[in-house]
Amino acid sequence: MREIFFLYWESYTLWYTGKIRDIVIKNVNKILKCRTPLLGYHMYKCNKCNRVRLIPHSCKSRFCNSCGKIMTDKWTEERLSDVLDVDYHHLVFTVPWQLRSITLANPKIMLDLIFKSVSISLQSWTKKYGGYIPGIYCIVHTFGSDIKYHPHFHVIITAGGLSIDKKKWVDSPGDYL
Repeated sequence: MREIFFLYWESYTLWYTGKIRDIVIKNVNKILKCRTPLLGYHMYKCNKCNRVRLIPHSCKSRFCNSCGKIMTDKWTEERLSDVLDVDYHHLVFTVPWQLRSITLANPKIMLDLIFKSVSISLQSWTKKYGGYIPGIYCIVHTFGSDIKYHPHFHVIITAGGLSIDKKKWVDSPGDYL
C-alpha cells in the first residue's frame, strides 16, 4: 500500500485539492514516513563489536497496513477477553446513499445518531420477540474496501441474552437473533 501512495499520492492530492479530509492527508503522510528516519529512530550499539544499528520508528497509524495490523490484532485480543462464551451473529447496517452527504458533513452527530438507532432497534427487537437483553459490540467503518466513503456499522450481537428480569440466560428464538 505504501508503494501506491509513493507513486500516486502527490498527483492525487493535486487532482482533488480541497476535497480530501485533513485526517486522510495526515494519515497518508504518516504512512509515507513509516519506518524511516523521518519519524525518528532508536539507536542500538553492540558493546562487543561497536556495531551500530538504527531502528526507525513506526507511524502508528491505524490505516497503515503494517501498524494498523498490529493495532487491530491487539484490539481484537483485548475484545476477546471481554466476550461471553456464547454464539454470536454478525450484522451489517449500511448508511443509505441518501444520507451519506449529510453524514459526511456532520459525522459526529450522524454517526452517533445511527449508532444509537441501531442499538435501540436491536434491543427493542430482542425484547419483543425473544424476551432478552442482548450483548452488543458495534464498530463503525466510514470507508469500504475500495476506500470510497461508505459509512456502515458492523454489529456483533449475542445469539440470546439476559432475560428481561435479569435472572437467566435466554437463547435466541431463531437464526437471525
